[in-house]
Amino acid sequence: MRTRAVGVLGTPRKTSCTPAPGLALHPDKTLVATGQVGKEPYICIWDSYNVQTVSILKDVHTHGVACLAFDSDGQRLASVGLDAKNTVCIWDWRKGKLLASATGHSDRIFDISWDPYQPNRVVSCGVKHIKVQVLNIGVSDVGFKTFTPQKEAQSCLSIRSVCWKADRLLAGTQDSEIFEVIVRERDKPMLILQGHCEGELWALALHPKKPLAVTGSDDRSVRLWSLADHALIARCNMEEAVRSVAFSPDGSQLALGMKDGSFIVLRVRH
Repeated sequence: MRTRAVGVLGTPRKTSCTPAPGLALHPDKTLVATGQVGKEPYICIWDSYNVQTVSILKDVHTHGVACLAFDSDGQRLASVGLDAKNTVCIWDWRKGKLLASATGHSDRIFDISWDPYQPNRVVSCGVKHIKVQVLNIGVSDVGFKTFTPQKEAQSCLSIRSVCWKADRLLAGTQDSEIFEVIVRERDKPMLILQGHCEGELWALALHPKKPLAVTGSDDRSVRLWSLADHALIARCNMEEAVRSVAFSPDGSQLALGMKDGSFIVLRVRH
């Protein structure tokens, strides 16, 4: 199959800004929103077929635009700035009008998503937090009501992406883990998937007597997996990247070959 580029999205005029990672696809699969990093960043909504600018949103964010998201019907656009308050804004993008803005979080925000079932609710996530914000649109005022899940419902890791699943949230972390969070109950998140999170996976060995496997990678961790349950059983963090692993004949010990040329022997207690 051959592919070709049909267009390149760039800035519509000369600017001191540079492209930002913020990008969102409209529900019609034609329009695209992009943000910028710089002193006077703005948001552009593009027609991806003719590569023409449809709308420009500016004069609100400073330093840059971190992430963007259209709501389910594509009428509103949420944006997050790179300022000290990580400001969250809601736009009527066709009119170029700011509907609401509020402090996002004291820590960096990496993703924002609209609730598909409650059209005035968004969730953002980032360093050590997940935050749900409710947009109130009255006769004359537009603002936010905010609650943050309880402390035990926050991962100690950096949360990089989030999406809605009915009354629950799925959150993906920097360490390649996926948590499920019940929003209404603000319950402790349930870990449903995890794996290695950095670089390449170099090492793999099977237990000589049990349905177990061990892996090691550039993320400096050794992980023991159940082949029957497809689940992680144990994890051990090392000081160097792991390049090779091998069980002893009886499976009671595990030898590790490290990137720096050293080796380590671990006792297997499972």
